[in-house]
Amino acid sequence: MTMTTARPTLAALRFQLADLEQEREDAFLWSDFAMTNGTIGRIDHRIWEVKRQIAERAADRG
Repeated sequence: MTMTTARPTLAALRFQLADLEQEREDAFLWSDFAMTNGTIGRIDHRIWEVKRQIAERAADRG
């Protein structure tokens, strides 16, 4: 039996991207410490990863 990992839908990825962008804005606005402890960098990396997945999914669709 082969197990496959379900890929998130394009709509789910777009929702996740919007959520991450809001999380980044909140971290930036509410915490000066967020800049120094790497929070913004980690969120930015997750945003980049979701954008890459969206681009891949869009390319798969044609």
